Amino acid sequence: MFLLKICVAIAFSTSVTVSARNNVYCKDPDMGSTAPGRRSNHRKFLLFGGAGAGIGNFLIFYPAAFYFAALTGRDIIIADDSLVGEMCKVLYCGFPHFSNVASAFPSILNAEKLNRIRGAKAWDFHRHMSGESILDDSLIRADGYKYMSGWYVGYNHTDECISQLTGCRRDDISCHDRHALQKLVRGPFRTKFTEEEESKLIGVPSNLRHGIMTLPHSYAPRLDASIHLRCQFRHFEYLVGPEDTLWPAAMKEQNDWLNSKDFNAGEGLYKAIEAKIMAELPNIKKERQATKARRRMLVDQYWSLLNGQRQLSLTSTALNTTSMNTTQIEFENEHDIYRGDETKDKIYVYLASDNERVKDALTQYLLGHEHIAVMRVRSDHHIVHAKNLGYLKRNSSGVMNLVLDWYCMSLSNIIFAWRRDTDLLSTFAQSAQRVSGNAEAINNKIYHEGDSSNDVQSSNKAKGFQLHFKNGRTVWSEF
Repeated sequence: MFLLKICVAIAFSTSVTVSARNNVYCKDPDMGSTAPGRRSNHRKFLLFGGAGAGIGNFLIFYPAAFYFAALTGRDIIIADDSLVGEMCKVLYCGFPHFSNVASAFPSILNAEKLNRIRGAKAWDFHRHMSGESILDDSLIRADGYKYMSGWYVGYNHTDECISQLTGCRRDDISCHDRHALQKLVRGPFRTKFTEEEESKLIGVPSNLRHGIMTLPHSYAPRLDASIHLRCQFRHFEYLVGPEDTLWPAAMKEQNDWLNSKDFNAGEGLYKAIEAKIMAELPNIKKERQATKARRRMLVDQYWSLLNGQRQLSLTSTALNTTSMNTTQIEFENEHDIYRGDETKDKIYVYLASDNERVKDALTQYLLGHEHIAVMRVRSDHHIVHAKNLGYLKRNSSGVMNLVLDWYCMSLSNIIFAWRRDTDLLSTFAQSAQRVSGNAEAINNKIYHEGDSSNDVQSSNKAKGFQLHFKNGRTVWSEF
């Protein structure tokens, strides 16, 4: 242990020496003020979080901000009045809110500094690292909503720092992203939300649901797959709700799509997704076995008190049936005993969407399926775009359901994504995939040739498939 402490001290002091020569201060941002020689009044901070875009936009940009903080010795803090700030109020995150840090250190963080804060984009990160324009303010806000990962590759000594902090190969950007995102998204959900919100998650054995809500992200049971349907109906984008005069027109657009006989809408879309899941079924079950030893929670003792497994009822798949009580049928799955068996168990697929009725319709379509059980959040409200945070919190299903969707997707081994009328990948699905890593990604070590002492992780991020329709054909692209 004494030798280990000496080695760590030497490694850290080396990074500080290199930093002094090259504008690089190599420090993991969640180390806080423990770095030697960093007095509290000399600390520098990077404020993260924004509004006016979706949560996926901010989370896909976050790794770029994380590594600027890591390379410049800054501590990350979360903006209170931001979408990520709201996420961190319902979910345990790895970094504190601005208000909490300001209360502890009022002499270095206060309202005046927040009002005068300077914003920095990925281009500014580049200029800082090249020495063209040094960002020396004690408080800087990271501005961005696009994928900018890997901006630091190629600068002197940055590769060495990133490899040292992450354990990833120097050029493995997806592995870097996973490290950064898992530093932010720690889990579990905060206690005051757990019991109430857990009851909204339906369709799968309760041990999976309970584990997702109450265990840290790295310990939580993984879902076999998830589906993300990005419909982008006009009322979603324009924040139209039941209180608006345009609501009837919005419902007509939605129902016309659901009842459409086109191959790329309604039931045609659902059939394409079901076919792809069945084609991937052997791989899904193989991945389940790979993660079973590490992350599956077996609770046979608890569920033996119940009556055992029940057979699901068969039901109509008509998509325009609004009176069907699908919820009661889904509840039957909660009495199953999940054993992680490769051959016998159904696969558990989480369903996320920007439209509640579209989720209901796909759930109806898959009810009674021999191989697929659907897990989802049950909501009594419509879903709106998160770009207007105030409206989201007042007039829709709310922040909690949004975070639950993203969090459950981030625990999936495979993500099936679709976005209406485009082949562009949703940042909601992309960011969830990048935080997710399967057991192989966590455990596998790849050694540099000729150097067996240097353990470096491979990426092996969760697999993703993006569906789009082109010239009358169904096309699946891997991401």
